[in-house]
Amino acid sequence: MKNLFTAALLTLVSSQTFAAEADYKFVALDKTDATEICLSAATNGYYEARKIAKNSALFSEVEFITTKCNGMSIRQFAKKYTEVASAPAELTNTVSYEFKTVDNTEESQICAVAAKEGMRKAINLGGLEAKFLTCNGLRIESFARKFKNS
Repeated sequence: MKNLFTAALLTLVSSQTFAAEADYKFVALDKTDATEICLSAATNGYYEARKIAKNSALFSEVEFITTKCNGMSIRQFAKKYTEVASAPAELTNTVSYEFKTVDNTEESQICAVAAKEGMRKAINLGGLEAKFLTCNGLRIESFARKFKNS
């Protein structure tokens, strides 16, 4: 009787653990292209996200490949969550991304600071000339507004 109870309890716990792992819902924290690409990767797969990135003015091939979604490469993220998304369970999870500079120039560092911490910090770092920078094809003020707190 004790063995039967233990087996039933183990089966119940195992099935609850399996169900909890497949329970995801993807919610965008912001409306940036990077978030849209991560959401697409999770729900529609890597190649669908790649199509969206090609249509975005902000993403080059290198930037797409180096995009991180929840700390994983976009390819790993797509593989992990596309398999889960094909399961009938509702998906719950949040998606964020990591901003990385491609080179170590002063301008890139200022753009990175603007994206992470805002325009004030960027001006403190680069002086008033920082207001005239272009980051990924956007004026730095627009870039900072678009990516700050993302």
